[in-house]
Amino acid sequence: MIVKVAIIGSIIGLILLECIIALALHFPLLSKLGPDKFHSLVIRIYMDRYRSLIQLEPEYAHYDSDLTYTLKPGVFFFSNIEFKNRFQVNSLGVRDDEDSLNLPDIIVAGDSTAMGCGVDQDETYAQIIEQRTKLKVLNAGVSSYGTVREICILDRIDTENLKYLLIHYDKNDYRENASFHNNNNTLNITDERSYDRIAKRYLIGKRYYVGKYAIFTFKYAAQRLRPYLFNDKKFFENRKLFKEQTKENDVDFFLNALISAGTTELYKVKIVVLGDAEFIPRLRQKIHLKDYPNYISNLIAVDLSNKLTEDCYYILDDHINAKGHKIIAREILKIISEGD
Repeated sequence: MIVKVAIIGSIIGLILLECIIALALHFPLLSKLGPDKFHSLVIRIYMDRYRSLIQLEPEYAHYDSDLTYTLKPGVFFFSNIEFKNRFQVNSLGVRDDEDSLNLPDIIVAGDSTAMGCGVDQDETYAQIIEQRTKLKVLNAGVSSYGTVREICILDRIDTENLKYLLIHYDKNDYRENASFHNNNNTLNITDERSYDRIAKRYLIGKRYYVGKYAIFTFKYAAQRLRPYLFNDKKFFENRKLFKEQTKENDVDFFLNALISAGTTELYKVKIVVLGDAEFIPRLRQKIHLKDYPNYISNLIAVDLSNKLTEDCYYILDDHINAKGHKIIAREILKIISEGD
């Protein structure tokens, strides 16, 4: 009888956990009503098992032998729990109109943040800058691109009139930049079969089944606790080593990508790099420590950390909202006006 009650109680507990997480996913504000750890758990479930990734959705992206993938030309709506936005994609496979490919004055390079994941097309900082300056701005940001691919895609654009290159750096650019550097400045591109396999596995992982969130919770908790329970010294050493290597090399790998990736000449272009407080101060320091070309030593590095407050982001999704894009545009417009 005691065992039966315990089993029934456990089942009820799992059902309640599943329902609470499901509610928090669909009504994100609810996740903030509980403890911080619960909010963090809901974010992790959303990021790992729920949200759509545009680069792996067959409706919105397709394979590219030089860049792994680009967006599919055309018009479509891309959504997640907290947003639904219209995308207009040109023949290059980036989120902009066809006319912007014709001798742009400014190019925005970056990943999903620069692309404008989470905001409408006219709300991206690329479009705001274009509207305010009347200069032709091309938004060449593509989800999950690292610096190497962000520079390589420039080879497909006529940059004769290019005045400003805005590069939005994100810490997840590190792996691509490191791989490029450590492979003699060669980018290893995933083959089409592997890309399709990754996309298929991602789509399967998104599917819902009864108990999905509760099971993930227990797996996630076990994964987090395991190194502590078993005193896994190697785990902590590797984690510490990776953080140290990242901090030591991320700027060097970024600058190497900027100089060595692609064939586009940038010596006449003013480069503006956007990043956070961990990256930007070290970038400002390092560009003067070596004999870099003028377009590197004279680049402008903008720390967005103290500009973008909590209300510039979504509750679950880690992308910047429309308010955040306005703030970024404002900072860049200051630089352009000072340059003029």
